[in-house]
Amino acid sequence: MLVNLGVTAIQYCALMAERRNIIKAGVRSNKCSKLTEWESHYVGILGEYAVAKQLGLRIDESVSMRGDGKIVDLLDGSLQIQVKTRLPQNPPLYLFYESKNIADRTICAVVRTPATVELMGWITREDFLAKCQEKDFGYGPRYAVTSDQLESMESWANVG
Repeated sequence: MLVNLGVTAIQYCALMAERRNIIKAGVRSNKCSKLTEWESHYVGILGEYAVAKQLGLRIDESVSMRGDGKIVDLLDGSLQIQVKTRLPQNPPLYLFYESKNIADRTICAVVRTPATVELMGWITREDFLAKCQEKDFGYGPRYAVTSDQLESMESWANVG
């Protein structure tokens, strides 16, 4: 499912990335990519914004000094949602966590361009724990599922 972002949304995400970057200055994230800290924040907020737009939710504008280890990015009532966002990569696309302490649902997003974010699908905590395999991508073990193990975003509304 593609979510298109307008100029105002892109500017908002860039400003939020800068805000996170400034507030967290000196706090090294536990990132596993070659992106700068600002780029990591920008990619993440683009995904969060796209999911919030699609689901009609509000973005969490708070900044945690603990880094990206927070479990919940968005709330839909009492439903905890984590958004895992990345840039395009060669298949298979993995969704992974460092631990098994995760939100009620996780949505995987891929930033195709700053104006286009693809929501690859979602998975419940229970399904993730049942399907995940331990993988080492070169920076320690992670619990991972592939994108083909995700439910389609179109099925989101059909689940309570």
